[in-house]
Amino acid sequence: MSQFLSSIIFSLFFLLILHQSSIVSGSIVEKTCNRCAKIDQGFDYNLCVSLLNSNPKSRNADLSGLGVISLDIAGTKAANVQSTINKLLKSLPDGRKYEKGCLEDCLELYTDAVSQLRDSVDAIKSRRIDDARTWISAAVDVASTCEDGFQERGLKSPLKKENDEYLKTVLIPLDIAALLDTK
Repeated sequence: MSQFLSSIIFSLFFLLILHQSSIVSGSIVEKTCNRCAKIDQGFDYNLCVSLLNSNPKSRNADLSGLGVISLDIAGTKAANVQSTINKLLKSLPDGRKYEKGCLEDCLELYTDAVSQLRDSVDAIKSRRIDDARTWISAAVDVASTCEDGFQERGLKSPLKKENDEYLKTVLIPLDIAALLDTK
């Protein structure tokens, strides 16, 4: 009977430790996203928590690690927008040269953004936070610059949704880098 009781106590203790570690891991994500929301009114707290928690590495990450994770997520989002642009270019009927020009400009912008976000990962890992902030800021501008190209030509952007989603996503590593800069 005492062996059975010991097994139950050990199991409960083990479950308590697992539960505590999940609370702690969730709290760094929530705490970080909350701090970011306080410094940036356009910041989407719920998106931040959702995206960071979608990566299992965030459980054991520090602030710098969350910065790297958020950059990876933003880089993936930028690559997805590139893919969308390529599909739009392939399906665009002949004779729509202005729209084609806008899409090609956006493709170039997003290609640069992927590179800038990748460079920012290396910068954060080597504690060059100023460099990371510069490159992430340039990557943030991609969405509005892409949209501006369509507006300047009086065209409706076929990338409005993608640009908006990308912008919300890329603000996460920008604001985390700002927090890293104050450490």
